[in-house]
Amino acid sequence: MAPRAGFEIYRKYLSSLVLRASDEPNTPIDTPRRIEVPEFKQPMMRPSDTIMVRALPTERFMESHGLSWIFLVTMFTTSLAFAEDCAVTPPGANGWNENGALRTVIPPDSKFRFIPDGPGFIDHDGALGIKMGWWRNIPGSQLEITGRRVDAGAPPLRAYIPSGYPEHFQASYVVFPMPGCWEIVASIGLQSLTIVLAVEFIAPGPKSRLNGPPRGWRQTGG
Repeated sequence: MAPRAGFEIYRKYLSSLVLRASDEPNTPIDTPRRIEVPEFKQPMMRPSDTIMVRALPTERFMESHGLSWIFLVTMFTTSLAFAEDCAVTPPGANGWNENGALRTVIPPDSKFRFIPDGPGFIDHDGALGIKMGWWRNIPGSQLEITGRRVDAGAPPLRAYIPSGYPEHFQASYVVFPMPGCWEIVASIGLQSLTIVLAVEFIAPGPKSRLNGPPRGWRQTGG
């Protein structure tokens, strides 16, 4: 198979992965499901409308502290104000965002939406995680993923990366501590690919839960 044809197969594959991954984070990460993602309209809010809270608690924490979903919504509404101000990276002209070392596919509007019954998961500390796939021009090279929120203070982004990908493709979970405007830096050695994406949360968010990196996966960033 010609290299370009192989790239095209992975581009289409990654597009389906980003648009709608499996609802269960522990299912094989390389099993795409093409399902239409519904559009959600979210009213804009000013940063002064609510008080910023650092992280979304899990249901266990909420129950033990007598909290409700109303509190959960209040915690995240401030972060919705970033939508108009986030200078996101547009998708590449050929469907890839790439440099000489790495390639990936991002959502068509450069935004990850964590919506009810949607793709992604909520981690043990309330962070929001999503599957992302990467194409490494050097097969088997070790991928590192870090990142930061650029529109406000927040803990650093982290990623969970499984082993068992000796060829070009590498799967990952990218985990955002909270909604906002996020810079993601993926690197192999001294070469890195930087993209900026918006992250939105609409309560109660996706159903899937994760308790940190799955066994045998390594964590980068965070």
